[in-house]
Amino acid sequence: MDYEKRLPGEAITLQCRNEAYEEVDKETLRNQIVNIMKENKEPMSVKEVSVEMFKRHLIPNDERQSCAPRMTELSKMGIIEPCGSKKRCPHSKIKVSVYKLRKQI
Repeated sequence: MDYEKRLPGEAITLQCRNEAYEEVDKETLRNQIVNIMKENKEPMSVKEVSVEMFKRHLIPNDERQSCAPRMTELSKMGIIEPCGSKKRCPHSKIKVSVYKLRKQI
């Protein structure tokens, strides 16, 4: 028998993922992250940013994944950067990287 070289349901999963990606207002989220980091003045972990955004009702939950992709984009754009230090996350209890705004902001 000839079977397609994909997992069952894979095509619809990829389609939904792509549609969700297109629906997210990435620019607004990036601006909100930058504003939170400006206000905080201290380096922040991705989880800390997501918790703060959730408190402000900017995102539907406080999961790290809600902000991680946008913070990666901001880092690649040179707007934020890992500051070389780590801190223990009060939520996960593990050491995590922290980010800061770059000087040109």
